[in-house]
Formats: sequence, C-alpha cells, structure tokens
Amino acid sequence: MKNKLLLLCLIFFTSMSYGQGINQGLRVSSDPALIRSLSSAGEEITGNPFLFDDWKNVTIIFTDGSFQNMQADIKYNLIAHEILVKINGQDGVFREDIKEFILKEGEKIHVYRKGFTGSGLRNNAFVEVLADGSIIFLKQTEKIIIESKGYNTAGVEKKVGESIRYYFVKDGVVKEIKLNEKAIFEYLNSPEAEAYVKANKLNLKKESDVASLLRNVIK
Repeated sequence: MKNKLLLLCLIFFTSMSYGQGINQGLRVSSDPALIRSLSSAGEEITGNPFLFDDWKNVTIIFTDGSFQNMQADIKYNLIAHEILVKINGQDGVFREDIKEFILKEGEKIHVYRKGFTGSGLRNNAFVEVLADGSIIFLKQTEKIIIESKGYNTAGVEKKVGESIRYYFVKDGVVKEIKLNEKAIFEYLNSPEAEAYVKANKLNLKKESDVASLLRNVIK
C-alpha cells in the first residue's frame, strides 16, 4: 500500500500543466452545446450538483495512454457525470476520455475512477477509491434532482438530493456493502479480519476503519 501511495504522489507531482497538455494535442471544447452541465443552467434548482463546492486542482489520467497525465482545475457534475475544466475563465470539457483524477489535500490523496459496473454503479460515473487491493473499496456520492409540488401552488420545486453508497469489488464483481460488522464480516468470511477488528478496536461504520482493515489484512 505504501508503494501505491508513493506512486500516486509521483503521478501528482510529475504531471503536466494545462498549457502543456494542450500542446500535446488534447482537445478541449467550451461550446455550450457540447457541455451537458449547462443544459439546465437556466432552471431554478436549489442545491449543488457538483462533487466539490469549488474548483479543485487535480491530476488527470486519460484513458488513452499516449497522452501524459496533466494538472487542471476541475469541477465534477454528479448529475450529468461530466468533468468541467476551466479554460480562460470559461467552462469547458475535454474531448478525450478521462480514466481517473487525483486530488491531493494536505497529506491526504483522493483517487476518483470510473469503469465499474454492477449493483447500481454506472460505467461512466467516477467513484472514490478508498482501498485498492484484492478487494477494491469504493464510495459513490450520487446526486439527483428531486421535484416536489408545494401545497396550493402550481409550480414545481426542484432541488438536489444526495446519497452515499459503498461497494466492494472482487475479481471484477461489484457488490454494494453496508458499513457494519455483520455485513462486512459476512462478505469477507475471514476469522483473521474479525480478530484484527477486535484487536485494533475498529469501528466498521467508519469508512476509514474499513479501508484500514482491507489494506492491512485483505491485501
């Protein structure tokens, strides 16, 4: 796990700037007709459809390995499943497919990856990878638009609702998992895991403790 963390740090600090990325042939469009996130810009919707409240500087890894990793300021729209990039003060989108992006906040590194399918996960949705061993531990933050009609009113109120789900992936099979001892012990079927949780007083309702268990026992 330490080697993986070192690799992620190396990827982050050796990636190219936005300008260098354009020089290597990456295509970016700011045409509103091609940006799904702008399709509802004129609607009155309460709430934030994005994963982050603000623009975040991340390292982007492209599906096409011929493009080098690059750094850019992005926002990820969880409803449109679209990554926006800031281009000369305007919102734009990469025409090239993005495989994952990495956010470094202080000493903590967050990895977001797409390509997982099953148990409600969509192939084009970026999810956070909390542990990346023989069992991959994923966190999905999902946002949807909820419509409701007020009492004695003709108008419809639209607001953004949020839900969080967790998944284990083993041998390519995705399974939604509840964060509690019963569900996790049943899935792992490992006396060693149970002993580790007891010895280290882990709380399996906390995603950080579940990730710690997988990193240290289920490698």
